[in-house]
Amino acid sequence: MFIHTVKKTNTLKDGTKVDYHYHRVVDSGQKVLARFRCRKDDPKKCNGKYGEEHYCQAYRDAEKELRKQESEDSATSDKYNALPEEKKIQLLELLKVSEETGVGLGKLMVEAEAKSENREKIKLNDARKIYFKKLAQDTAATGSNANERKSKSIVNPFVDHFGNRKMHTLKINEIREWAESKTKWSNQYKNRAFKNLVTFWNYFKNQDYLLHDKNPFSPADPKMQKPGLEYFKVVTKGKDYLSLSDARKVLKNALSCNYTAAVTILVMLCGVRVEEACKLTWDDIDLGDDSNDPDIWISPTVAKKHRAKSDGRVSTAERRIPLQPQQVEWLRAAKEAGAFLPVHLDTFYTYKIGKHPSRTAKGVGANVTRCGNTAFRGGVKAVMPETKGRQNVLRHTYVTYHLAAFEDIGQVSKYAGNKPDMIREHYANQNCKKSVAKKYWELMP
Repeated sequence: MFIHTVKKTNTLKDGTKVDYHYHRVVDSGQKVLARFRCRKDDPKKCNGKYGEEHYCQAYRDAEKELRKQESEDSATSDKYNALPEEKKIQLLELLKVSEETGVGLGKLMVEAEAKSENREKIKLNDARKIYFKKLAQDTAATGSNANERKSKSIVNPFVDHFGNRKMHTLKINEIREWAESKTKWSNQYKNRAFKNLVTFWNYFKNQDYLLHDKNPFSPADPKMQKPGLEYFKVVTKGKDYLSLSDARKVLKNALSCNYTAAVTILVMLCGVRVEEACKLTWDDIDLGDDSNDPDIWISPTVAKKHRAKSDGRVSTAERRIPLQPQQVEWLRAAKEAGAFLPVHLDTFYTYKIGKHPSRTAKGVGANVTRCGNTAFRGGVKAVMPETKGRQNVLRHTYVTYHLAAFEDIGQVSKYAGNKPDMIREHYANQNCKKSVAKKYWELMP
């Protein structure tokens, strides 16, 4: 802010024109905050001490107003800096609306406050119940519970940690500290949890509950000076996959169990997702008995469901996977060994890694797994101990060896049901020799 002196010509009633000078207090945006009429015939003579020739009371009044405005500006700045980040963003958004519409900022703030008072607050426990009900409806509509399972694995520990807090009281630093306390979670999984909670928050925001306009789980962007949650640094590594010797063991051992034989081969050698493979029936797999074109059909009811678009449409990863002689031989061997299809997902995982039975059931048979098989009492020996603690290693093995052997991103993305960009980003630079990969595709039962 500064003092700017200007000349203005006024026309009197008798038509006489008279020049006046004004000392104006102007802000950095050239807006006039106050003006004082100068009594001097030449405002350049202003300044000077009281009683002296060039003394100007109007100029002194302007200086006084300038100091007052600067003091108020400083106090306002201190108040603004003390505001939480979400309040700063809300204030800036209102200021932008005020500039675009011409409506006073004060009026907009009153309206926003009134709207907030009328909006319903929600506690985390209630939010969890409502959100899980919505997830169950989505599962029923799409036929896939993958999103429901993943979301529950994040939302449950989050709500259990914060208790029955009101959602709008959550703070960014608290969320970060909660994630840091999860020492067993990788940085990549923590970031995935944040993204999942972004969706959780947005659901209630769209339902018009009282929440901050700024999603506290959204990432900060230092380059754009955008405040937000600081995500964890992740060093991009290649996907975990089985060595050739471990792959031989896993395939051989899988055939020894009716619950793992078909599913393991479908994932490891054919590019089918575990969730998809467990839903398939032998009728979905043509081994060349009825045609000369053996293949696997991943129908829309079996394939992975993608997130619904704004118009409500849900796309799937439906696809046809042609089978080579080696793949046919392995699947035929599994079928002859009495492999079950379909298989309950929990049953497959229980036999695959020897997971201890679920104890969530109450009453009789509390130590029996959710699929209800009494043979699981007391646990079960792992069929494939090489895969324990290695999430999705079977599917990573398929993509890694396929890409290394055939060097065709488009083909492997088509068979695996992934986007080419994802295959390129996570699998293109794996330390897998082409000669080793070719031996993988020569393994026979």
